[in-house]
Amino acid sequence: MDPNTEQVRIRNSENNTDYYLYVRKDRLDEFVQFVMANRAPEYKTSQMPGLSWAAICGLDAVFDRRPKKFPANDIIKWLQNLTIANEWKFSSPIITEDEIEYALERFSAVRPPDVSEDA
Repeated sequence: MDPNTEQVRIRNSENNTDYYLYVRKDRLDEFVQFVMANRAPEYKTSQMPGLSWAAICGLDAVFDRRPKKFPANDIIKWLQNLTIANEWKFSSPIITEDEIEYALERFSAVRPPDVSEDA
């Protein structure tokens, strides 16, 4: 396993079970720094269900071997809770799930997923 990959536990709300996913530590840190530098607390996501394709690409840039059927909104919530729990010096207001999704959309343009690993 890549030494830069870390196993994390995220609850799947569809079946109320904890799953162990793999995150790229360097990309997670880079994403957090990206959110901090590019706050958009006023942003509201679309009322359509699910995440945008750009946000999914952002998740794939941060996570290694993310299950394709895993509820993406649970990962968004995990990222939000992670920022709050670790007190990464976010200014008020506290980062929202909408802001996480928007940051993932923009992060995917900076750090596209490494699709070569899926081959």
